[in-house]
Amino acid sequence: MTDSNRVTLGYYEESAYGAAPTGSAYLPLRITSESLSQQTSTITSAELRADRQISDVVRSNLSVSGDTSWELSYNHTDIMRRVLMSDSDWTGASTATGAIVVAAAGKTMTLSAAFGSFVVGQWVKSSGFANAANNGYFKIGAAAANVITLDTDVTLVDETGSGASCKQGDQILNGTTSASYSIIRHYEDIANGTSGHEALYTGCMPDAMSLSVTTEAVVTGGFTWIGAKATSKATRTQTVTAANTKDVMNSIENVNSMMEGGDFTPTAITSFTLNLANNLRPRLQVGTLGAVSIGSGTVNVSGTFQRYYSSSAILDKYLNFTDTNLAIAFEDPDGNAFVFEVPKVVFTSAQRVAGGQNQDIIADVSWEAMMDDTELKTIRVSKWSA
Repeated sequence: MTDSNRVTLGYYEESAYGAAPTGSAYLPLRITSESLSQQTSTITSAELRADRQISDVVRSNLSVSGDTSWELSYNHTDIMRRVLMSDSDWTGASTATGAIVVAAAGKTMTLSAAFGSFVVGQWVKSSGFANAANNGYFKIGAAAANVITLDTDVTLVDETGSGASCKQGDQILNGTTSASYSIIRHYEDIANGTSGHEALYTGCMPDAMSLSVTTEAVVTGGFTWIGAKATSKATRTQTVTAANTKDVMNSIENVNSMMEGGDFTPTAITSFTLNLANNLRPRLQVGTLGAVSIGSGTVNVSGTFQRYYSSSAILDKYLNFTDTNLAIAFEDPDGNAFVFEVPKVVFTSAQRVAGGQNQDIIADVSWEAMMDDTELKTIRVSKWSA
């Protein structure tokens, strides 16, 4: 017998599709549950027999599918890159420190010296200012020499922050570059000498990602996988490095803000979801059991959010089919952070109904993303390490 609490999951990027690495330490996959398994397709012989028996059952295909669910922490960044099919690794981190002058009227931050690495469209994290309004996550609307203009609707306070910092986050964007993983599951309490039993899943690609924020809860998410085949081994052949201990983020203390509108106005919410799907498909060929590669489809990004109803502004955007944008920021107690941004969305449904007695009126909104006209991208994820 074995316990779910004694399972370790690890992953490693393959050099070629379906080729499990050897002699390498797998990276740890922090999870709350998983459902990876192999599916087998069969064909029953149609041969006619006078004794009414089936002459054969033929195995016609193999595939792997399943989910790995997790609680949001400063992890999974390489898999996030692959589920977005980003054409480059996380790039863009830059930091300016020293005297930073905030001008509330123009929503500008003037840095102590020219800093050409700040890029329009990317997100910055400012900290160390005496005025709390000047600390937070802001999108860059314009950048020239040592001055950046924020494309975020905030009420700044005039200040010279002598010990402040302005840090541009690393980012990834949706692209077309794919990669596959081998995923290994160790059953730590099935002993075979000094090794444990393991299951290996090869040719696995992340087909989807989900993110969910609700009140009084941990922020949760997951990856959905599609792969080639599974192998069972009685002895351990690979190691998995120890997982880090970055804090799990919750909806009470670690959601910095959700922002909506042309200039990303902070918006109070009671729930938020984001779902990304790549519409992957296995490629099959005669003479080979299982997929020889995985084809990619369109990137679909959609989600929902809820808020207490107090204004018709968001509902009017739905009624008029007016496009807008969304972003949500998370930060753990140590300062590790993410911003998930969809620069162009439309609201596909919205309601503000009275459900019954003794209830709040809730604006319940569904949204779908599309390519932004200027940035030519559908989703951006930015990150900051403490």
